[in-house]
Amino acid sequence: MQYRELTAVDLFAGLGGFRIAGQDYCDFVWSCDIDPDAQTTYQTNFSDTPQGDITRIQAADIPAHDVLCSGFPCPSFSLSGKREGFHDPRGRLFFEVVRIAEYHQPAVLFLENVKNLVFHDGGKTMAVIVNTLEQAGYRVFCKVLNASHFGAPTSRERVYFVCVRKDIGITNFEFPLPRRDDVILADVLDSDVGDRYDIERDDIVVEFTPPPHERYSRPIQIGKIGNGGQGYRIYSPQGHAVTFAAQTGGAAGKTGLI
Repeated sequence: MQYRELTAVDLFAGLGGFRIAGQDYCDFVWSCDIDPDAQTTYQTNFSDTPQGDITRIQAADIPAHDVLCSGFPCPSFSLSGKREGFHDPRGRLFFEVVRIAEYHQPAVLFLENVKNLVFHDGGKTMAVIVNTLEQAGYRVFCKVLNASHFGAPTSRERVYFVCVRKDIGITNFEFPLPRRDDVILADVLDSDVGDRYDIERDDIVVEFTPPPHERYSRPIQIGKIGNGGQGYRIYSPQGHAVTFAAQTGGAAGKTGLI
């Protein structure tokens, strides 16, 4: 089978990260996401509006596909949430992925979630996930990778699953080795944003400024606001961004200050 013949679906599609990565190899034939803003952005990016609530979608209504991509919801496994796991309805959405995989039996499942999923509930949650995927007919390979090591100027550790249908006969999968490309936040920031994101406060402290020629493959904190708690830290654009946090408050609670 040639790459150009592969079809894929994008579950919990968000803004389309899986699709950006996979569209050179697969024809994405269907997507879903319940968030209206994500749907609007996805439509703008790909001229394809994702379907809504996955729990209300019949597997038979989803086109057949070779690859199933899914960054299934993470708040119930994340360190920043209550970590209620499968007791949280969002945590149980993983089983919707399995429901669709069992019906369509795609050749490959490509899944992603937060790093803490590996350690949640002493590893029991991870064991349930792997066992469930294996019972659905897949051989499971998984590894924690950091986007910082693969050309993205942000520290984002996630666990990735590559699950291959057992009858295909693949018994080994090697995840890519870190490339550590020389890319920094300054390479990708929009330089024309005006002053709408500027913050002016009397308690801003910049402790040092890196030399202009320096480039760092990690976040470099150079200052703070107030006591410098999470959401009040200042980072250099000559390094990487911190992992975005959905719940954190503060002057720059979700992204850090640059």
